[in-house]
Amino acid sequence: MTQSSALKYNLLIIEANRLGRSMKLLDQATSELPDPPYVDEYFEGFAAVGEQLWGIASVLQIIRETPNGYINEEALESLHSVVQFAAGIEETEWAKELLKADSILGS
Repeated sequence: MTQSSALKYNLLIIEANRLGRSMKLLDQATSELPDPPYVDEYFEGFAAVGEQLWGIASVLQIIRETPNGYINEEALESLHSVVQFAAGIEETEWAKELLKADSILGS
């Protein structure tokens, strides 16, 4: 891995973990709502996306720590698309409002 590709790889791990936390918070915030926010017809819920993100981060960490560990660009791009999907959810106005609420952040 070159330094720039290693940096991108590590940033993907960090972002997947961060977004996994955000999805868990959104799951908690929407669990009491009668009509949770609609994402799309294939959306299985914030908890499922959070688990998927944490899984992605875990697998990438294992590969990073494995001598001669490797993941090809196509697989990496596939994992990145899940991270981008979650980032898109996090950027919606309703998600921003829920994530900054004091009751969620524990402030």
